[in-house]
Amino acid sequence: MTLLYAVVLVAVAAAVVAGVLYARRTPKPGELQASAPDESWLSRPQPGDIWWADVPFREGTGGKVRPCVVLRTYRKRVDVLRITSQDKSDRADHLRIPTKGWDPKATHDSYVDLSAPFRLNDRAFNRKAGRMSAAAWSSVREQHPTGWAA
Repeated sequence: MTLLYAVVLVAVAAAVVAGVLYARRTPKPGELQASAPDESWLSRPQPGDIWWADVPFREGTGGKVRPCVVLRTYRKRVDVLRITSQDKSDRADHLRIPTKGWDPKATHDSYVDLSAPFRLNDRAFNRKAGRMSAAAWSSVREQHPTGWAA
């Protein structure tokens, strides 16, 4: 019985050590992580930021400069959700967000299109407008993976 107890104890200890080592490992390329890979990334669009960027139209060609929220920042690209000032309160795939915090000229709230992210390169970003509210960002994170990936 003592031998069995010792074997179980060693197995549990090995599992704990393996779990700690797995948690501390270096993320694989493309794997999302909660923080920027290093300080050089902090000047780039960050998850949760709202930026004015040249976002392509969903249909056809071209695009326009519009606000968007950053979901994921990769080494050479950024995934965003577009923001519209048009009332989309009747649509389940749009989230109402307060606008005053990042657009002082706004007279009404905006809507984040949660349906599908757009992939942009860094040159598409014009200027940072602000950050999403904590409540709105939490709602976005429930529907989309977010973070940084080297």
